[in-house]
Amino acid sequence: MEQKNTTLNTTEHFNNSVEKVEKNIELLHTYTAEIISSSQDVVNVVSKTMIALKELDKDMKLMDLSFQAYMKNADVNLKKIDIAKENLQRINDRMDKTIDQILSIDINTASVEVIRHRSELISALNLQITQVGNMLMKILDL
Repeated sequence: MEQKNTTLNTTEHFNNSVEKVEKNIELLHTYTAEIISSSQDVVNVVSKTMIALKELDKDMKLMDLSFQAYMKNADVNLKKIDIAKENLQRINDRMDKTIDQILSIDINTASVEVIRHRSELISALNLQITQVGNMLMKILDL
């Protein structure tokens, strides 16, 4: 009888062990499924991150190109300003000469021809002032 009891205990113990193994296999299967699901989520997040990084890189390159174009345009505008400054200086010098000539003429003792010449100088000065105004407007418009 003792042998029968031992056999029953061994069988029972074996059955319990099999049940535990089956439960552990089920748990292993569940955990593996969770790991696979989590891994797919990680892969999806990494993929979306890579796409976002590529878009960011593209936007940065476009921004760099835009900035380079802006700087090139700024350089052109600075050159225009330098040219305008030179032209304004030349016009100012001519205006100074014209004013000196006008002021050197004494209208009380001048002949009609000299007074006419003085009037022409004043007209030329007027034209130069208009040119300066136009140039300033172009500079401001750039």
